[in-house]
Amino acid sequence: MKLHVLTVVVGAAALVGTTAQADQIVQMGSLAGGTGQQMQDIVLDQFDTAGGTLQLNFIQLDVLTSIIGGGTANGTGQPTDIFASLSVDYFLGADLLAETHALIDTQISNGSSASFTVFNTDTAQSVINNPALFAPWTGNGSVILTALSEFILSETPAGSVDFSAGGTVQYTLTYDFSPIPAPASCMTIGLGVIVCGRRRR
Repeated sequence: MKLHVLTVVVGAAALVGTTAQADQIVQMGSLAGGTGQQMQDIVLDQFDTAGGTLQLNFIQLDVLTSIIGGGTANGTGQPTDIFASLSVDYFLGADLLAETHALIDTQISNGSSASFTVFNTDTAQSVINNPALFAPWTGNGSVILTALSEFILSETPAGSVDFSAGGTVQYTLTYDFSPIPAPASCMTIGLGVIVCGRRRR
């Protein structure tokens, strides 16, 4: 499998249901592979709190799994069963974060000689908003997700419509965060008191 990661910063995205403003860091990528079972590590950047000046609000993982296939009906009138399945499970350690299953399971009538195309997709989303679970995601290093995939392809009778299919897996990881306001210094507070005192005089 091949892995591509792209990091994008999107600024000033409003938080739903609040008046606060937040920023988002988005990492996107895709996996591609052959038939059978495969395991792929997805290496992502951890969220950097910038010395405690940034607060992580939530982590969101969105995944999309798709299958597209096709072949040519043989015109014999003998039905052909075609099957294609791509399932992907995403883990952080032993914890299952998300799972998808794109499935094509249909019959080609073969009433005429014509090409055909079949398609299916599945999506899943996982949101982590409990600060007690943020630890593996924060720091200056990497967080590693494991993607376990299985791709199955068949046609019955074999070779009757030359069925072929391929699958794609896309993922998007979003860190939603806000800046932590710096506390007012004692010096600033003291000056304010002095200024107020002078005004009263």
